[in-house]
Amino acid sequence: DVALLPNQPSVRPEEGRSDIGSWTSPLKLFEYMAARKAIIASDLAVLREVLKHEENALLCAADSVDAWAQALGRLRGDPTLRTKLADSALSDFLKNYTWKARCKALLKALADG
Repeated sequence: DVALLPNQPSVRPEEGRSDIGSWTSPLKLFEYMAARKAIIASDLAVLREVLKHEENALLCAADSVDAWAQALGRLRGDPTLRTKLADSALSDFLKNYTWKARCKALLKALADG
């Protein structure tokens, strides 16, 4: 009933390689939204472009195990909040992030352009 997205601010694919954390794509996020699951995610700028704390997800510090455990406990004990977050995430996905919605936004931007 809950999907976890523990993205990290720093991602090094190999020892000595550049940090790609700022450019990783959160594709799982959109799968979780489409699946109508309550989401707990790392509080990172790339995810805050889509997620709003307490509206369509719970955001936690990426490195705080306690915050993640607390968020999980909160959702376990509050089925109403789980449903609200899941419904809101699905609604946001359908409105903004399907291929059709993205094409409509692109065509509108081109027309306004």
